[in-house]
Amino acid sequence: LVGQSYDRVLTPAARAVAEDRTRRYLAGEDMPSIFEVEMLRKDGTPIPVEARTRPIHDRQGNLVGFQGIFRDIRERKKAERELRESQRLQERIADTLPEILYLYERATGQFVYCNRRVTAVLGYTPGEIESHSLATLRDLVHPDDQARLIPWDQQWAKATDDEHFEIEYRVRHLNGAYRWLHVRERVCTRTDTGAPARILGLATDITVHKQVRDLADTRRIKRQEIPERLRQFRESLGYTQAEFGRRFGGLNQRQIGSYETGVADPSLDLLLAIHERGYPLSYILGTEREALLDETLHHLTRGYSRQVMIEQLAEAVRGIAVHEREI
Repeated sequence: LVGQSYDRVLTPAARAVAEDRTRRYLAGEDMPSIFEVEMLRKDGTPIPVEARTRPIHDRQGNLVGFQGIFRDIRERKKAERELRESQRLQERIADTLPEILYLYERATGQFVYCNRRVTAVLGYTPGEIESHSLATLRDLVHPDDQARLIPWDQQWAKATDDEHFEIEYRVRHLNGAYRWLHVRERVCTRTDTGAPARILGLATDITVHKQVRDLADTRRIKRQEIPERLRQFRESLGYTQAEFGRRFGGLNQRQIGSYETGVADPSLDLLLAIHERGYPLSYILGTEREALLDETLHHLTRGYSRQVMIEQLAEAVRGIAVHEREI
């Protein structure tokens, strides 16, 4: 290489970087000495390198050349790529969970991570949650539930690694409505002194469970009124049957038509989709005083949530298998 132009070992993109840096040096601009480019091996194969360069000046201060050190970083790039793939896989798995998964610093209350389920449950993006502290988000808790959080915060001082703590409280949705959450938290990591450092939590939306329990105590579903209630609700939103079905549960026009004519009872997917969008189920089920259908109560609060979790876990496992096969 001695006596040859540096063009011989640079890709076109790296050559453009070198020329740009030279122009900026000549213009007197301060440049970072460390950067990454691709260089060409003798066989023409490009490889990533970390470059460390500094300008060489003559006694009059004129730029006459450069001195550089180039380090082969193929292994480092491979490790970084594998780490990113691993992180993406973990995030994909976390995002398939039916619960909100989050991690926060115990000392500062700063959120480190939150999966995408929080958007479906509370309307906020993971980024909006991660940019706030626990103290700020506690302002979203219903005023009647605030006092219950005081002893909850005090229990971490004596928490062991095997313990997890559970609590239920209401959190304000982005649209202003409140959602009931069942929260389970445990110590994830500790400081050098053994104090809890990071807390891992799972929050399950149990609003439907609470609403149905409330209805069970005081009301009865009048099935003959549901078709008309459903039609009125759809028309109040300005949707056709096809549009309404696509938005709520991915159903088709024929299915919505059968619900509105009373040929079939509304599917559970439809009711839960209405709930997910932040609308009270009483729009469809009514508010009359009597007892609720036990079968609906049992299916809503137990069977359906378990079925959804099994389906989502199966899909997550399938995603892992496909990913491993691609590798």
